[in-house]
Amino acid sequence: MITTILLDLDDTILDFHKAEKEALKKALHKIGVEPTEALLKRYSEINLSQWKLLELGKLTHAEVKINRYRIFFEECGIYASPEETAKCYEHNLAYEHEKVEGALELLQKLHGKYRLYAASNGTYEVQKRRIREQRENQSIKSILPNCYVIENLKFDFERLCFFKGEEELSLSRNEQKLLQIFLKNQGRILTREILMERLWQDGAEFVDENALSVTINRLRKKIEGETKYIQTVYGQGYIWRKEE
Repeated sequence: MITTILLDLDDTILDFHKAEKEALKKALHKIGVEPTEALLKRYSEINLSQWKLLELGKLTHAEVKINRYRIFFEECGIYASPEETAKCYEHNLAYEHEKVEGALELLQKLHGKYRLYAASNGTYEVQKRRIREQRENQSIKSILPNCYVIENLKFDFERLCFFKGEEELSLSRNEQKLLQIFLKNQGRILTREILMERLWQDGAEFVDENALSVTINRLRKKIEGETKYIQTVYGQGYIWRKEE
């Protein structure tokens, strides 16, 4: 019996092709290049080839983001920074969020019958902004729950369902709270004092500091594999690994 459906954020809910085209046009305009249809088509071809190499394990995500512009610029004789153009493109992309035709009707039909998750292999900061824009749309707000899909991890804080691959995880209340604190502050160093205050609130001063270490270690064992999400910043605190 099917109970959970993962919906690709791009081209299932949001129209990625339109978003990509508009974001790329703006990025090219910024470096003084007229975004002709021929240039846009060639970039799309190069971009697709780089993603295929990623799927084969020959490139990393970070390499794809830069290589596609480096190859595109070299081939087209464009003198600009691939790194800066990549940043500009991703910034533009985060503000492009037109829905696929019929997506809202599909979500409304599925809502309440299945657990719905928006999944993506896109850059976290970009997709977070695009999802946030949808949350502000009252017609779709109730359909996109307070959930996160990161690689093989799925965390739904509204339904209190947590998965690592197909395995459902059993997280204590404090582990759930700690996980949510980290996810809402990705890339930000959180001191032990801040974590203690947020986890135990008014009673933090009465809690043994070792309790925080125990909670963090337990959470790490449950959610981590080869990828170490919760990193110790010695002398400062902890940080959730921000996607490269």
